[in-house]
Amino acid sequence: MSSDRTSLQLRSALPTLGRASALAVVLLLVVLAVGALLATGAGRAAADSSGGAGGQLVRVGTEGTYPPFTFRDPETNELTGYD
Repeated sequence: MSSDRTSLQLRSALPTLGRASALAVVLLLVVLAVGALLATGAGRAAADSSGGAGGQLVRVGTEGTYPPFTFRDPETNELTGYD
């Protein structure tokens, strides 16, 4: 009898949608999630396992003014810090 009560409570807590409507909502959410992943380039990143930027040179710059993350070492005048 307890399982019938739990089932009844769950059904009353959810909005009353028909089975086809609920399936349509789930399918729509799945399509939107897949579209969002494709739009962010997640599919392309998994396919390109060569690493880097496809053989292109990538340069990164810093000012060296945020100790202890980036700063100039007073002895060597080289950029150093935590990454």
